[in-house]
Amino acid sequence: MHMLSRSVPNAREIFDNVAFVIFNYDRCVEHFLYNALQRVYGIRENDAADILADCTIIHPYGLVGPYLPISGGVPFGTTSADYRQLSQQIKTYTEQIAAADLMEQIEAEFHRAECIVFLGFAYHAQNMRLLKPSKPIKRKDVFGTAYQMSNSDTDVVSHQIADFFQGGMGNPERKQRLRFENKLTAADLFDNYAKSLTGGD
Repeated sequence: MHMLSRSVPNAREIFDNVAFVIFNYDRCVEHFLYNALQRVYGIRENDAADILADCTIIHPYGLVGPYLPISGGVPFGTTSADYRQLSQQIKTYTEQIAAADLMEQIEAEFHRAECIVFLGFAYHAQNMRLLKPSKPIKRKDVFGTAYQMSNSDTDVVSHQIADFFQGGMGNPERKQRLRFENKLTAADLFDNYAKSLTGGD
């Protein structure tokens, strides 16, 4: 949140150049952003909810329900809910592959992005197939955690992501542009690449 808010004095512009693709069913990211907006910018709950509602957040496999401060639904952290009803909002991999509009939305964000960041992502084959654009994207920098993954497997992931780009990438360019770190946590990644991720700010 600190990196997102750098050089963005107007809270309503903070998500103009960012999108999230979240494979979890929960709303932890939404909950964090909603509360962090209030603390960083000193704004009211309703204003934070309005700003978050405009943020592009894609849940490929669905989610347990809309985030309560925005549009009603299941209160965050509740211990009582209609689980059968909630399960109807969860999608399988096969269902999502068939959802052309979802695939197009994810692909559009990949094309729009100036850089791509993977956090806490296991690079499972089915999720990689879901993310891979149907049309190769322009070359851009990619940062990603591969915490405690072997060097060999990290290299495999790097090659897989390189196939997302036009003409693929040769080894020198791949090593320069695709930075997958198997010794860094998500927080460490942000600390190590703060200037790269914020354009030098």
